[in-house]
Amino acid sequence: MEDSIDIQIEEVLQKYPSLSFVKSDNQFVGEIIVDSEDNDEYLIQIDISPFPERFPNVKEIGERIPPKGHRHIYEDTGCCCFTTLANEQVLLKTKINSLLKFVDQIVIKYLQNNSFYEINNRYKNGEYLHGGPGTLQGYKDILNLPYYQIPLALILRIENRKFDRRAPCYFCGNKKMRKCHLHNFRKLYLVDDEIISNDLIEIQKTLKSLH
Repeated sequence: MEDSIDIQIEEVLQKYPSLSFVKSDNQFVGEIIVDSEDNDEYLIQIDISPFPERFPNVKEIGERIPPKGHRHIYEDTGCCCFTTLANEQVLLKTKINSLLKFVDQIVIKYLQNNSFYEINNRYKNGEYLHGGPGTLQGYKDILNLPYYQIPLALILRIENRKFDRRAPCYFCGNKKMRKCHLHNFRKLYLVDDEIISNDLIEIQKTLKSLH
């Protein structure tokens, strides 16, 4: 695993030569360009210690992004907030399986979205709300289900429910499960039981408050 991480670190340094890796701190530090035409760059710090179990901890250290929740910075740690815990786990086990992919697909897009916000006072690629509503949005992206069906999907996941691939879709019924929501439902098995259970409670409270 150590050799694999060393190779991944080198891949990041080759593509982003303005970054350096401080081995004693286990982190990248330096400038990263998100738009070469506008010379749009950020000074960042990427602590890779949590990876691959969690996303690396990223801080924008050039004081360009205000350390506020509505700017998607955790006010207690100063780290960037990329997505929900459930979405993070799904991405780590599907698309984001290297440090370079994390920088390319998560960090760069996050910073580009911030640059758009600075000019337009809104995020180009959208944003999750905070708390329960944001958690709900995250599962909607994972499952492609209406909000009201998401608690049922999480309950079935907690029960470790298995489905006949040829049976009518449990969630809409007008197609076979394998051609409808089975693939998305299986993504829930990439998320830890504890996260599913905690998110279910939060989502149920959120939906109740909306009625």
